[in-house]
Amino acid sequence: MKQFLCFALLFSFFYPIAVYAKPKEKIYKNTPIEVFQAALRTAREKHVVTYVDEKDLMMTFETGVSGFSYGFVANASVEQLPDETSKLIINVQQKNTGGKGGFSFNAGDRMADKFFVQVDEELARKP
Repeated sequence: MKQFLCFALLFSFFYPIAVYAKPKEKIYKNTPIEVFQAALRTAREKHVVTYVDEKDLMMTFETGVSGFSYGFVANASVEQLPDETSKLIINVQQKNTGGKGGFSFNAGDRMADKFFVQVDEELARKP
């Protein structure tokens, strides 16, 4: 009984963290087109791109399966800001295609942070 209560307590604490993710944002001192193209090249190189809307600067991509999750689906969009900068927004959600959800332990946040770094590197490569 004690083990069940411990599990229930842990589950009630981690379940909201694992299921509900908020979008992450990063500001770039580049044009929206440059940021979108760098993000698209990064997504095509590292993940599987499933949707691209170049007119509205939006895309969807999926990550691979890991030992703890069935991967993630990420929606990315780029917005123009008034001060000539751009904002890249990434919303990451678990796929849950294997029947059981599992816990990601904030792996979606880490994946988004790593994606931002990769976009930085891609922008630095441009001539």
